[in-house]
Amino acid sequence: MNSSSTAAHGTAVSAPVTDSTAAERRTYSRLHSIKTKLIVSFLVLGLVPLALFSFIVSAGYEQNLSRNAIAYTEEVIEQVDRAISNYLADVFRILHLRENYYVSQYVKLSDLDERLTATRFAYRIWEDFNFLLNTKSDLKDLVIITHTGRAVSAIGEFFVDLRHDPGYQALHDVTTVKTHIRPPFRSPFGDYLFSVSQPIIDSAQQNIGVMRVDISVRLLDEIISAINLGPSGFLLLSDPEQRIVYHTDHSLIGQPLSAVLPADAQTGNGSGIYRSDGEQFLVAARRSPTTGWTYLSVSNKREIVAGLRWIRTVSTVVLVAACAAIVVILSLYLSNLLTKPIRRLDESMERVSHNVFPESIGITSRDEIGALARTFEQMVGRIRELMAEVVTDQQRIRQLEMQALHEQIKPHFIYNTLDSILSLLETGDKENAMEMIEHFGKFLRTSLSDGEQIITIDQELRHIDSYLFIQRFRYGNRFDYRINASEDVRRQQTVKLLLQPLVENALTHGFRDLDRRGFIEISAARNNGALLFTVSDNGHGIAPQRIQQIEAALAEQRRGDPSAVAPVAGGAAGNRSAAGNRSAAGNRSAASNRSAAGERVGSGGGADSGSFSEGRGGGGGADESVEHLGGGTCFGIRSTQNRIQLNYGRQFGLTFETVVGSGTRALVTLPLQ
Repeated sequence: MNSSSTAAHGTAVSAPVTDSTAAERRTYSRLHSIKTKLIVSFLVLGLVPLALFSFIVSAGYEQNLSRNAIAYTEEVIEQVDRAISNYLADVFRILHLRENYYVSQYVKLSDLDERLTATRFAYRIWEDFNFLLNTKSDLKDLVIITHTGRAVSAIGEFFVDLRHDPGYQALHDVTTVKTHIRPPFRSPFGDYLFSVSQPIIDSAQQNIGVMRVDISVRLLDEIISAINLGPSGFLLLSDPEQRIVYHTDHSLIGQPLSAVLPADAQTGNGSGIYRSDGEQFLVAARRSPTTGWTYLSVSNKREIVAGLRWIRTVSTVVLVAACAAIVVILSLYLSNLLTKPIRRLDESMERVSHNVFPESIGITSRDEIGALARTFEQMVGRIRELMAEVVTDQQRIRQLEMQALHEQIKPHFIYNTLDSILSLLETGDKENAMEMIEHFGKFLRTSLSDGEQIITIDQELRHIDSYLFIQRFRYGNRFDYRINASEDVRRQQTVKLLLQPLVENALTHGFRDLDRRGFIEISAARNNGALLFTVSDNGHGIAPQRIQQIEAALAEQRRGDPSAVAPVAGGAAGNRSAAGNRSAAGNRSAASNRSAAGERVGSGGGADSGSFSEGRGGGGGADESVEHLGGGTCFGIRSTQNRIQLNYGRQFGLTFETVVGSGTRALVTLPLQ
């Protein structure tokens, strides 16, 4: 009877769900089916490219070719003018050497016929000029010319015929800054040069000479050879007297402009077209405000248009490619419209596999996918109800683990620090007392930072620095420490109070009854795409069997063993309480004794004799310190490992390296932010 009732009840519950699902699957219409959407997509993909292709074929470019060609030649002239002007600007800066002390002294002494003394200054000028010639290869020479005809250049000293130097003739009586640019000319050595000259004015505003810079025409060759005006095109420079200042054929320099260009083609300052031998030539001219020369470009229209036709071909290809891209985009949009619900359903399933349960998938279509999505939402709802309690428990465990931070601030450390400060004040050591108070305040500020769990590595290292500074006072300056981290690493973030348990372990157990001066080194650095903290000491080290036990416990914790993650609360608390009472009492007594004896406590004082067993029981050596790891200290190590893995994942955590009698190194690996 009971079996029949149960079967009947099961049928009554499952039948409405099955019927409802089947009904929803039948509700979608043929109009909203995937098949209909695919038919529409094929029509769009067929008609849109045809319409776009018809539009592209009907377009033309021929009417814009001439205008584009002239614009190109004008741009070429502007480019050449810009390059030459920039170079001349450097030359003008070089001409400021005429204001140099050595130049003015050389010119004045030459005018006074003090040749021997003037030669001394000439040597320094020669050095400067040779340096500039080695720096700028296009410079041929730099020359200082005096009114007596005596001159000094990068070559040496010599005399100049002032009557045949155009720059000197133009500037020898000028008392203001003025520039004279001599057009290209053939030098006695057979090469072509052009020169830039400026007067040398002394402090009394008197003209005492002229400085000239000779520049190789090779500079103009390099600039103009970089342009392309077609096989028969060229660019030349002319002066206001219509003489050719520059031409790629240097033999034409100095010839009248009519030697290469008819009078009707000389446009002055602008652009135009002229015909010659049945060909059309594009002419563009522009006057340079810097040199006063006119840049004049001549190009065969047929050759330029041929290049533009190539550009048109490229443009056509680009337009066709753009058309194809539009088709692809439309295809992607339409396929996305079709497959977006399927992808959304797949993403929802992926999130569920990672324990993320959405309230709703957001698929409202009335086709087959919509029916599948609603069925999936029902399944997710049931799973979410079953997992809610588990998720809540995990969150509570996480909160409890985060609260373990407060265990790092032990009362006995605060009591002993206050006793140390009191001892310093009683002995009148106010300077060290103020330093202790400052570091103690920084220590507490980080420890109790408004409940913030994530801080920068810089804050964490400053916190450890304050902690070690205080402990060095308490231990009578029996150990040293060093903290290393680059600026970019210090800007990374970490869980706060992460390193204090490791440093405290080194002080408490590594240095116990140590017969040499202790040393702790803390570093933070990038390592193989991760962040690596290292806490090293030169203490007793840990016995091999004990380090194996610690590594085994940490490995179990990485695998997620609850017994390894959660230490026994009573044992840890008991050990901390007992240690706190013993340490507090012992340190207050020690502080009182030191105060009475007048002993100085802190980094600047304290005896170096004795062991690191202040406020603790006797004994020492590697095995004994490790034996204690089973108590309160192991709680600190386990808590540190647990907090790392809760915040960053089980692939990160804590490891140890040790050599008995030499020391221990704790390694903490975190991800880079």
